[in-house]
Amino acid sequence: MTVLDVGCGTGNLIIVLAKKFPNSTFIGQDYSGPAIDIANGNKAEDGLSNITFVQGDGHDHPAKWTGHFDVVFVIDVLTNMANPPKALGQIYRVIKDDGCLCIVGFGFHSDPRENVGDIFAAMFYTASVFFSLISTLKDDPEGGYGLMWGKDKIEAVLLSSKFKIVEKEIVRTMGTRGLFYCTK
Repeated sequence: MTVLDVGCGTGNLIIVLAKKFPNSTFIGQDYSGPAIDIANGNKAEDGLSNITFVQGDGHDHPAKWTGHFDVVFVIDVLTNMANPPKALGQIYRVIKDDGCLCIVGFGFHSDPRENVGDIFAAMFYTASVFFSLISTLKDDPEGGYGLMWGKDKIEAVLLSSKFKIVEKEIVRTMGTRGLFYCTK
């Protein structure tokens, strides 16, 4: 099995998975060079040989990745991308025909008025101003939502990107989480 983690950061998720599934191959991709350096250090510390970390843009995957991955994870990164539809188009291209996409993001409503009274929504709107909006405002047409892009918008863009949503779960934790399991 081949697994891609788009926006892997320091590699925490796929390092855990690589330990549990030593016969699988994992690639972690992140835009941040320093994050990739830390991920490679963590990989070396754990002595793992079934992971490769690469610096790259989730909007533009290498041509050699076309139809290569059984599973793609996008955990808390779609809302930080300047053009989520373009990124999802690239992800669609690199997933095998029988592969799947697992997205975890913030599951608040896309319409801010529907989040009125939710203390966690207020907290994430505030955090988004300092964290996500910087990266999401650089491209049209989807820029500017940041962490509060919302479950409704995520679902609409997944469907417009040709994905089929097999399962969707909105989980209330510290803030609302949206979990989407998709296939081609």
